[in-house]
Amino acid sequence: MLLEKMWLSHPEEVESINIERIVGLAGGLRDGSDGSLDYRSFLSHISSNLLARYASECLSDSFKISGFALQDIINEVGRRLDFVVTHGRYQGVRGQNNADGLWRSTDGNAIIVEIKTTNAYAIDLSKIANYREQYIVSESADSRSSILIIVGRDNTGGLEAQVRGSNYASTTRLISMDALLRLLHIKESAESPEIGRKIRSILAPHDFMKLDGIVDLVFSTTEDIRYSENVSDNLTQDTSVRVQVQESGNAIDVLEKPVPAHFNEDCVARIQRHLNRTLVQRTRTVYAADDLTLVSCAVSKVYARKNRDDYWFAFHQHTAREMEETVESFVGFGCGTSDNVLCIPFSIFAGWLEGMNTTDNKGRSYWHVSISAQHGKFTLHRKKGYPVVDLSSWLLGNPR
Repeated sequence: MLLEKMWLSHPEEVESINIERIVGLAGGLRDGSDGSLDYRSFLSHISSNLLARYASECLSDSFKISGFALQDIINEVGRRLDFVVTHGRYQGVRGQNNADGLWRSTDGNAIIVEIKTTNAYAIDLSKIANYREQYIVSESADSRSSILIIVGRDNTGGLEAQVRGSNYASTTRLISMDALLRLLHIKESAESPEIGRKIRSILAPHDFMKLDGIVDLVFSTTEDIRYSENVSDNLTQDTSVRVQVQESGNAIDVLEKPVPAHFNEDCVARIQRHLNRTLVQRTRTVYAADDLTLVSCAVSKVYARKNRDDYWFAFHQHTAREMEETVESFVGFGCGTSDNVLCIPFSIFAGWLEGMNTTDNKGRSYWHVSISAQHGKFTLHRKKGYPVVDLSSWLLGNPR
């Protein structure tokens, strides 16, 4: 697959190419073609920011098959929102279900997706509703299955009025492309996977006479941000400060050093090169290479003592549960700079969790990961009675 190979070997060069050229390199988009498979595989590897850029280019610099290109981009967004996505046809076939996509959630509900680049024209809602009925009958699906119309531009007033005045208002929802991309950004910025579940929920029809569901999403997202700020180190500080920490009941002075810009991204990039796989962000600290590989990457600034440097991290129990259910998982830690990145197989790291301190914060628990560096040697420190673990062989760049 040309695009995928290009991305894996020269991502910076590929990022400079616009979406029309990307589609051209794939050989065009036709139902069932190798070019379509290559393009969709490529989309699954790139960042969400690049997805958003390509979507915008499909609208602002449209070309002959920009609608097809946008359809696959939006379906990739659905996949990253953790729906099980079935791609629709580019071109309809008489007598077939010609929906642009089918998004299924783990609770059994399904969303028939219809993508419109503009709301300048009225659409045939009965045709889309028929796609929904076909799906319910052919798949013996839940009758709660619904329709989601995704519009390329924010001005959806005319289309909203059409849906509201139709017989399909109770089963149809409408969202702009930008709003959908913002929901993806919220999911990727949150620590808790529960945020993703709530996002998927609000894309289905609800009785918005009662606003609890929307309020719950806003509240949960705010709480998640506060939670992450309390748990993780403040990575935005740009001056060194001297702080006191407690160790064995004694206050000890340490120098808290600043971190470089793009610290987290650079650490993920190093792990990506080490594993030779593209990592796509799922939550604030969790990335996936495919459905079989999961990677967490946490970062810490340096807390310098007289004779060693310390680094403090949190490893969340919900992440551990996800990794237990994944074929291959790795735990990454960026220590001060992207020059010091540890990448440890979860199957090994899990054996060390028992000796770590834990915190339970409003039902969400995490382990305290305390790592020190002295004379180039990295060690994991746990509770009294548990041996110190030498991590140096897991430092990227060191021979194993």
